[in-house]
Amino acid sequence: MLSLLWSVLGMGLLALPVWFFREHHARLAGYDQRTWPTGRHRFLAIADLARSAAGAYLVMKGVLGLAAEWEIRWWVAEGAFGLLLLIGLAIQLATWHDEDHLQAPVFYITGCLLILLHPLVLFPALLLGIGSAMASRAWSGGFLAGAVTIGGLAFLFRQQTWSIGVVGAVLCACPALLAMMSGRHLGWLRKRVEPQDRLR
Repeated sequence: MLSLLWSVLGMGLLALPVWFFREHHARLAGYDQRTWPTGRHRFLAIADLARSAAGAYLVMKGVLGLAAEWEIRWWVAEGAFGLLLLIGLAIQLATWHDEDHLQAPVFYITGCLLILLHPLVLFPALLLGIGSAMASRAWSGGFLAGAVTIGGLAFLFRQQTWSIGVVGAVLCACPALLAMMSGRHLGWLRKRVEPQDRLR
């Protein structure tokens, strides 16, 4: 029963629509490395990272505990864990989008990967993902580069099961693939234009 409770609590955190509480003037725009969260949005970004990491930890603990109790194969349990992370991601993307953009779930994905991956896989994936996003000036490039890196290094170092490597790669690639299939770009907060700047 305790494992089921951990799973429910973790899923509640993953499904929490953090960005629903954004400022009313907030709009999405294409990649701009100069636009970082400020004010309430900075707090929401930190909360997004923390709740996704805590949610992923609780769901992993609960699902693997249930697998042990019910004698389910480990790769089935890890696949179910990945499916729950993807449901949380879908809720995140549905929370904030417009006709041209889906919100780039940078902090949600990062929080999940912090729990999911071994540091030997995690840190190179983060570095290459950030570098690719800056080089291509597109969030999609960063997510896809991160996914390829996770898939390659997870099999190379073999610090965790193959199914966790697959879950990490799929989770990282999904935002870019969903944006492509929906005909949108991955976006982030549009830089706010102050009234005095409009007069210049």
